[in-house]
Amino acid sequence: MREFGTYGPLMALTIPAAFVIAAAIVQRGLGRERYAVTAALFLLFSIPLLGGGILFLVYGLPWICFDSCPPDIAASISSISRPLLIALSLGAVCCGTGWILALVSLARQRMWLRFSLILLLLPVVILISAVALSQSIQGRLFPHTEDELGIWVMALDYVVLPVALCWPLGTILIHGLPVQPPARSASLNPRRIGQ
Repeated sequence: MREFGTYGPLMALTIPAAFVIAAAIVQRGLGRERYAVTAALFLLFSIPLLGGGILFLVYGLPWICFDSCPPDIAASISSISRPLLIALSLGAVCCGTGWILALVSLARQRMWLRFSLILLLLPVVILISAVALSQSIQGRLFPHTEDELGIWVMALDYVVLPVALCWPLGTILIHGLPVQPPARSASLNPRRIGQ
């Protein structure tokens, strides 16, 4: 549980920071199209930060045990990866800001189905990632031994990385789906009525 004391405060600040940034943008009163563009820019900027941060973990963490493994790997991860956690937090803030702006844009357009789908993306990503990581090492969130480290890194690479990138990419795709114009019926066509 020591790892939550290390990582918890940093990660707990990401979503409130995203809300503050998104609220500042919303108060500026952008037009409907500008919300979509601003959300897409934040989401696109977050992809390399999130993906790069996770890939750095995947390829950098095995070097913890290069000569010999420390007695507790979870404590070593926090000391080695502080700059990485900052990059991941910035990626989460950018992604969260774009996610919130996409939600605001869809709420203003009254597209409630898309709003619901995008709203569910974040909890689903967090749930799948946490379950995959904890199940890879018998219910703990971070590895403590060398054997656990290898299994944890594989779960990070094959499950968490693609699922984490589904958050910004899914938000962009769902938000950017073309809107179908309402179908016009032939009986209401003024040309046919007059003939």
